[in-house]
Amino acid sequence: MLRLAAIVILAFSSLTVACSKDVKAAAERNVVSGDRYFEKKQFEEAIIEYRRSIQAVPSAGRTRLKLARAYAAVNNFKDAYIEFRRAADLMPTDIDVQAEVGNVMLLGRMFNDAKTRARRILEKDPNHLGGLLLLGNALAGLQDLESAVSVTERAILLAPERDGTYTNLGALQLARGNRVEAERAFKKAVDLNPKSVSAHLALANFYRAVHDLAASEAELKRAVQLEPTHFRANVTLASFYIETNSAARAEPYLRVVAETRNDAPAWLDLADYLLAQHRMADAVSVLEQLSKNPESYGVARIRIAGIRHATGRVTEAHAVLADLLKRNPNNAEALAMEARLLLIERRVDDALAKAKAAIQADPNSDDAQFILGRTYIVRKEYEPARRAFNEARALNPGRLDADIELSRLHIERREIDTAVQIARDSLNKYPNRVEARVALIDALIVRSEDHPQAFAQVQRLVKDYPESPAAHVEFGKFHLAVKDQAAARKDFERALALDASYLEALGHLVALDMASGKTNDARQRLFQHLTKRPDDPGLLMMSAKVAMARHELPQAERVLRRLIERDPTNLEAYDMLGRVYIQAKRLPAATREFNAIVQRDPHSSSAHTMLGLLYHAQRKVPEAIDHYDKAFESDPHSATAANNLAWVLAENDTNLDRALQLAQAAKAQLPNEPIVIDTLGWVYYKQGILPLATTTLEEAVRLNPNAALYSYHLGVVHAKAGEDAKARKALERAIQLDSKSAFAADAQKTLAALVY
Repeated sequence: MLRLAAIVILAFSSLTVACSKDVKAAAERNVVSGDRYFEKKQFEEAIIEYRRSIQAVPSAGRTRLKLARAYAAVNNFKDAYIEFRRAADLMPTDIDVQAEVGNVMLLGRMFNDAKTRARRILEKDPNHLGGLLLLGNALAGLQDLESAVSVTERAILLAPERDGTYTNLGALQLARGNRVEAERAFKKAVDLNPKSVSAHLALANFYRAVHDLAASEAELKRAVQLEPTHFRANVTLASFYIETNSAARAEPYLRVVAETRNDAPAWLDLADYLLAQHRMADAVSVLEQLSKNPESYGVARIRIAGIRHATGRVTEAHAVLADLLKRNPNNAEALAMEARLLLIERRVDDALAKAKAAIQADPNSDDAQFILGRTYIVRKEYEPARRAFNEARALNPGRLDADIELSRLHIERREIDTAVQIARDSLNKYPNRVEARVALIDALIVRSEDHPQAFAQVQRLVKDYPESPAAHVEFGKFHLAVKDQAAARKDFERALALDASYLEALGHLVALDMASGKTNDARQRLFQHLTKRPDDPGLLMMSAKVAMARHELPQAERVLRRLIERDPTNLEAYDMLGRVYIQAKRLPAATREFNAIVQRDPHSSSAHTMLGLLYHAQRKVPEAIDHYDKAFESDPHSATAANNLAWVLAENDTNLDRALQLAQAAKAQLPNEPIVIDTLGWVYYKQGILPLATTTLEEAVRLNPNAALYSYHLGVVHAKAGEDAKARKALERAIQLDSKSAFAADAQKTLAALVY
């Protein structure tokens, strides 16, 4: 029996050894297969093979290292870090692996852990270059810049021929504010290896950081010349041109990136660039190709929907998104785009519902949060808008547009200190972005005490970006704020010379022409641009405003009709068309126009206000009150709605207590507006509060002595108070100013009743 047992044990032992050899052999085959996939950049397939090998042999540190690198290649940094740590723990004596893991820790901003690992490496080998560089970068991350420089200089002594170490030193010296030493280090890196693309890029980034844009551009061009298909060089040069408002020069480099990488993100970047350049057909061509790939189908179709909408094909745009949502009702990107388009159409309630649906589909969608904030802004619900923009920033700290919107929101709320701080924070994150600098200047322009800071910022902006039309427009806005119209005009003309299609500059010039009475110059200026771009919505709107100012109502109507045909969702165009009808005494037609607006956007305070005016002019008082009420509900801060509603209530002796509250609210918002002050005085009169009525109406007349209505009201109040001499003077002045007014007969009747 004992002999038999020994034989059985021996058999099992042999079987175990054989199985173990088979498992190891299979694991090695998986590694070899994974290596082949990795070399072909088929990283997902490589991951599968490496994981199979590790399942068989969990203690294979080298395989875990390969798996970590594969995870990193597909940007799965969470799993990459886990595998790097495991590999390092399994190979504690391999200091090169320890250094690689330490660099991963740097990416995760775990600077203390990286510092500890670097010290362990250097304890084993004080002259280990990777360990020294790791320690230097960890110390820099911990803001111990002096020590970081010292360690990096020691690394240079060990490897004086290594250009990368000098770029490290340059970055550290720049962080310390030592520009001369930084430039010397970056140049040394280039001298050591003139053919190093990385060295030229590092020197270019240095020049950009110190605002020497010409030198930065030159270095970026050298980098691209060295390796015409180098990904980072082309991306950096394209970004340089886009961010310095020379976007037209970026296209060749974006095309190189797209053609070289030939993946969806690169082609989408190119399509987005073409969109920004208003080259819709070219962008659609790129996106249609991307639509043929199932992986990029959705994102490409969403962008196509946006283009269709922007070019007036509204129904088709919604159909594209409907098709996507039919396939996947929880497509957060499609829902967010639908919300964006609905908001453009001023279908605000529908936009709000879609934005909320997008967030429900994907709570981590910063696009959905951003459009939710924009929707709340239109509804004038500033607090939920603030929360939405902050959430978008938290989800994606790189959303400069959310920072800018938040700063503007606080400007709107007159919270200028907060607006300035947000803009400064954005500028700290994006020191080379024109938009960030413009946001800060816009916040500083608001208050006169901030004008010296605004001037310093805008001077620097124009100096750094002399070819940027946005920079010159910003200088023009500053000059307008300090009431130097001549300088402002020069700034806007310079911006337009740099970019003839820059509508903001053109708009300011037209406004200056109109303000100085040069209406013919404004018309001619616009005509020159409309001949080149006859369907541009911005140009059409400006042209309509000039025609109205010149009382050319048929011309204004033709332009507005054309604009509405081009863009059926343009509510401002409807609003102006309604005003044309009012001036042309076509009240029923105007009423129909504004009713169409409120059907599209029930929260349009301006449309409801206009309907109130129209119905009041047609003596339909209940309808007028109803629309003024809706206007005030839509925008409790609308002084116009509050004033007009107070006036109608007072004129009809209806709810005078509410009329007083509304008039006082309007006065608080527009304390120096004569028409608002007149309304308040008239409400006081209707309530029988004659002393307040008198002083208030006297203020209105003082502010605008040529308004017959104000003098009439003051005369009536004086007569009621028994101040006949004062009443006679005011009433005679009213009749002198406008003898054919609706109140002239009543003024004559009141005059006849005066005793003295």
